[in-house]
Amino acid sequence: MTEAVYTATAEYILEMAQRPVKHRVSVSGVLKRLGVSRSGYNAWKKRCPSATEKHPGEVKEKNFENL
Repeated sequence: MTEAVYTATAEYILEMAQRPVKHRVSVSGVLKRLGVSRSGYNAWKKRCPSATEKHPGEVKEKNFENL
């Protein structure tokens, strides 16, 4: 999910940079383009990283050992 957000945001910024009149890229513009609510974005931004995101190798090893 995070990678998709960064990719879509980067594409939006490039699109805005190619326009003849330069505009500032706003958070609300990016969220509208992604189809994400502001409250959903803020909740995602405040969320703590999961164990998988913190230590992906360790979680895979632990799951493999439990099989």
